[in-house]
Amino acid sequence: MTFTSARSRLALPASLCLLSLVTFSASSKATIRYVVSLEHPERHLFHVTMTIPDVTGEVIAQMPAWNALYQIRDFSSHVQKVEAFVQQVESFADSKKAFIEKVDKQTWRIKGTGTIKISYATYWDEAGPFASQLNAEHAFINPAMILMYVPERRGEAVRLALPDVPAEWQAAGASIQFIESMGGAKSFGGDAVSYDALVDAPIEAGKFDEFRLPGINPEIWVVIHGDKWRKKQVEEDLKRICQYELKLMAGTPFERYTLR
Repeated sequence: MTFTSARSRLALPASLCLLSLVTFSASSKATIRYVVSLEHPERHLFHVTMTIPDVTGEVIAQMPAWNALYQIRDFSSHVQKVEAFVQQVESFADSKKAFIEKVDKQTWRIKGTGTIKISYATYWDEAGPFASQLNAEHAFINPAMILMYVPERRGEAVRLALPDVPAEWQAAGASIQFIESMGGAKSFGGDAVSYDALVDAPIEAGKFDEFRLPGINPEIWVVIHGDKWRKKQVEEDLKRICQYELKLMAGTPFERYTLR
């Protein structure tokens, strides 16, 4: 059993791994917006819509080649059906297709002025803390693996929405700050101070157990999707590890920490 920083992961039974440590702050000033659809999870496709306001002439969008590990990775190979649209009026109902060019394997150039919407799908069905997965049982999202970004605007506030999570599922992660019920589905979402803050906080959606570690301040929560685990043993192991790390670091840069 090991415990490491936010950019590596905790190896524990029942697929425990680090979910988040960054601090998110709700804000109405989020500029770049992401909508991630989990519809038909058995198809293993995350359907992503990225909305970029205040574009003049053209915008560059990229898929990261990094996340959690000290190595270059190829997340763009999972991306399918990239399209772009330019908003004509207040809604995208009357939008028109934008010129889009694939510059290299992870970079797209979109021409247009105003608000640009990029839509695409990305296929993931890999288990583990350094992957992402969508299936009929759950979704585990490392956001850098599925979300494009604008290199020149990484520091801007962003908003994430998961609009059609199955009604019987929950969602957990530092970016998950609100929930709305809409008939047979739930909508989860929240804001982050930047793209980097958003992608440093993985998300779990599905049927899972969630509990707070007792006697630890600041709050540390545990989310477990799996079986053949004992809550008392997990609590004891994690409490001992977290107490050691908190003492070693002489404080924390977060208000709430979630382990998955």
